[in-house]
Amino acid sequence: MPTTANTASNASTGAGPATGQARSALLHLRHLLDLLDQGAPAEQFAPPAAPAHGPHLDEADAAVVAEATRVALRIRRTLGQHRRREVELAALFDTAGDLARLRDPDAVLKAIVHRAKLLLGTDVTYLSLNDDEAGDTYMRVTDGSVSAAFQQVRLGMGEGLGGLVAETARPYSTGDYRDDRRFRHTATIDGAVTEEGLRAILGVPLRLGTRV
Repeated sequence: MPTTANTASNASTGAGPATGQARSALLHLRHLLDLLDQGAPAEQFAPPAAPAHGPHLDEADAAVVAEATRVALRIRRTLGQHRRREVELAALFDTAGDLARLRDPDAVLKAIVHRAKLLLGTDVTYLSLNDDEAGDTYMRVTDGSVSAAFQQVRLGMGEGLGGLVAETARPYSTGDYRDDRRFRHTATIDGAVTEEGLRAILGVPLRLGTRV
C-alpha cells in the first residue's frame, strides 16, 4: 500500500512539469495569433526566453514552438504583401479617377507625382520634363521637396541619375547617390541633392509613344 501511494505520488509529480510545458507552448501559440491579429512587427515574434522559474519546454515542444513561429512570420509576410497590394490598387484606382476627372495639365501631373509617392512610400517624388531646345531636363513637379535649389535644378542630358534616365530612356536606381560613381556628378546637382537630403534615388522614364 505505501508503495502504491508512493507510485501515485511520483506519477502526480511527473505530470506537473509536462502539463506546465504543454500550457506554456499553447500560451505561446496563442500569443503568435494575437501578434498576427495586431499586425505586430517581426521582432516581436521571437520565441520567448526560457523562464527562470517554472517549466521549461522540452525539445519536442520547443521544436513545435519554433516551427509555429516560422509559420506565423510567413503568414505575416503574406498578409503584409496583400495589404500593400490593396493600398497599391486603391492608389491606382484613385489615380485613374483623378486623370479621368482632371482637365488641367498641371493638376494631372501633380496627381501622378502624388500617387507615385503614395505607392512607393518615399519622402520625395518628382517628375522632370525634357527641354529639347535647351538640351536638358528640368523639375516640372515635386511632392515632398523642401529645397528650392532641388526644385529648380536642371540636369544636362546624361548628368546625374535623372539626366541619365532622360538620355537613355532606361530606369536607374542607387542606394547612395553621392558615392555612386556610375553617374556623372556636377557641383550643381550634388549640391541640390545634398540640400534636399536625398540618398537613395529611383528614376524611371515616362514615355509618350517613342518620346521620353
